[in-house]
Amino acid sequence: MANDSDSGTVEPRFKNKRAENAMLAETLEETIRRAAKTPYLAEQLFVFGMRCVQNGYDNQYLDHWCKVWVRYSADFGENNCRSLLDALWEFVRVYRWHASDPTGHHCLECPCMARDEYLSMALISALQHQDVACSGKCLREIAPVAGLAELERRAWQLAAEYLSLGQRFLPVSLTDVETTLLITDALRDASTATLH
Repeated sequence: MANDSDSGTVEPRFKNKRAENAMLAETLEETIRRAAKTPYLAEQLFVFGMRCVQNGYDNQYLDHWCKVWVRYSADFGENNCRSLLDALWEFVRVYRWHASDPTGHHCLECPCMARDEYLSMALISALQHQDVACSGKCLREIAPVAGLAELERRAWQLAAEYLSLGQRFLPVSLTDVETTLLITDALRDASTATLH
């Protein structure tokens, strides 16, 4: 019985339950008020930036170059984002020169990543986490041997710039990369196969 009608007291087990419920309600209110942080912000910024820069090169979409400037300067401030954007432009320039099959125009709003976008993102992550095996695999998948050293140098610069602004990519393992490549390559091969 919750209330003792003669004494007007509340049993301790119900008193504790009320306190527990009040604490849960306060925690819930704090959680609702707290701004949600996107767990993949660094990766999203990278893919958005890579697409904007590439689309600018491919289609002379200068408004895409403007979009990346506006987004990065809003997130990091104009002075802080200059060296990051320089490193991004250099990485994309070298990537486009050396890539076996560079990604072309890609819609900025598309939630999917092209093969080389994923490999480039995984490369930056591997460099930030000093995963030599994963970064080597990504480099070999993106570019032939002749361009590896220059692409790796530009990727290191870009990875360092993201870190200097507090943008650490989530770790991507060699197994993740190999599994993703198996699936995407199988889908690519299946889409070009003749069905009888």
